Amino acid sequence: MATSGKMGKMGKMGKMGKMGKMGKMGADDDPPHAGGPSSTLMNDALVSTRDGVVGYWDGAPGYTPAFPFSDKPDDILYLQYDIRGRLLDHALHSSVAVHGTSAEARDNGSAVLGAAEFHGSGNHILTIHQPPQAHFETQLKYLRTYADLRADRLSEINIQLGDGMSFYGSLGYLDPQRRARTTDLLDAVERLAVFVEMQVKHMCRSPRPIDYAIEVQPMIQTPDHSAFPSGHSTESFAVATVMHRLMNKTSAHAGVQKQAHPFRIAERMAVNRTVAGVHFPCDSAAGALLGCAIGEHVYALAMGRKLKRMPNDFLAESNNATFQDHEDFSLDWLKTVTAEPQDEPLGSIGRTIISTAWTLAEDEWP
Repeated sequence: MATSGKMGKMGKMGKMGKMGKMGKMGADDDPPHAGGPSSTLMNDALVSTRDGVVGYWDGAPGYTPAFPFSDKPDDILYLQYDIRGRLLDHALHSSVAVHGTSAEARDNGSAVLGAAEFHGSGNHILTIHQPPQAHFETQLKYLRTYADLRADRLSEINIQLGDGMSFYGSLGYLDPQRRARTTDLLDAVERLAVFVEMQVKHMCRSPRPIDYAIEVQPMIQTPDHSAFPSGHSTESFAVATVMHRLMNKTSAHAGVQKQAHPFRIAERMAVNRTVAGVHFPCDSAAGALLGCAIGEHVYALAMGRKLKRMPNDFLAESNNATFQDHEDFSLDWLKTVTAEPQDEPLGSIGRTIISTAWTLAEDEWP
């Protein structure tokens, strides 16, 4: 769940904060031909083979295939993984919007604090407020403390640069055969989180820990984009929310309250970014809140409903702050700012790609 891995092979959309392989989008172990990538040599061989075996053909059809492939607009299972993923992405990405501080306001040389509003299905769901400079300076003490864990978490941190989904696979078997529909959905949720988080980062762009003190000396390369909010945290909590819904049929709030395992994994991945030296705890806190909102939006959309405003925004700069200067990020903090999500009817719609994708994924779990 990361801000540094490949966004899958979907056109290599950039190293934009990625938890895993953003969906395999054409698995690396595909055969070189017959359903896999072609090659010049194979193409030439197919031309000569046809010339040698087809003989005379007058252009008449030999069969009458079913047309169209399916009469159901929500049926995408006849498509390969990467094309299914693109359709899921369109449905999910077109359902969200991020509004916030304009580039002009941030780039005029003044100390303007950014803010980003996450909207889902037309509803304003959550606002993320950029903390002031003094907040990050106070949080530096956690970078010093967590650095002591680097040797212990080296393997985790390195793997999570490009693959976070495998850690969720340790909780429930994730495989493109046994749980193919779950894999489709979780990969799409991860890509949606990146789509949202990168816009929020841009509107709330903030320095990294290394910009405040050379003594941080991160154990990995520092990404070029904003520290706030954490992409790893956003992606991991979005995936945890959806996976918890599939496994346990309850909300992110309920899962966080019980410290269910998907959220424990998400918390550890988020904290690992502070251990590595590239994120403040407040980055992870904001990302977790945003990730849960994204996951709950996906669930609401699948149910033909739309999420209402979350009870608490992320705020770290006033007497009404939801995250204090001295606070560390943890599930104990997160459970104090979440609540059972409220929703309302989305409108008169039939079965959608997302609702069908959710039903098929849910059917793969006991």
